Amino acid sequence: MDEPWKPGVAAEEQPRYASSTGCLRWKIFVLEGQPGINDWKIIDIGPKKVSDPKEEEEAHAQLLEGVMEMMAETVKANQYGAFSTEDEDADGYYIVKWTSDPYTLQEDVELPEYTPEAGADLRD
Repeated sequence: MDEPWKPGVAAEEQPRYASSTGCLRWKIFVLEGQPGINDWKIIDIGPKKVSDPKEEEEAHAQLLEGVMEMMAETVKANQYGAFSTEDEDADGYYIVKWTSDPYTLQEDVELPEYTPEAGADLRD
């Protein structure tokens, strides 16, 4: 993995994913004459024509849950962060100061006090 990514080279041919035959423990990765049982496997994880929409939705939900957990680990009380917005007056994101450790809402909540009125200057 120390090898840099080479632009224009297919993932399967990248040096960083080459078989590690120089490894001191290479012999344990050879099974019944088949070398490389620990090699990288490059796969396509896109949806298939026969995908079940419900399974796809579950997979996306799991992915979002994982991203949420990773992001929550970076949030620290009294530190600053940013999150995206569709507010045209905010250049695409809001800068925020976290006032507590992160937590997830257990139900949907509308917070009208954080919905800017039309024409409000958010830079104050």
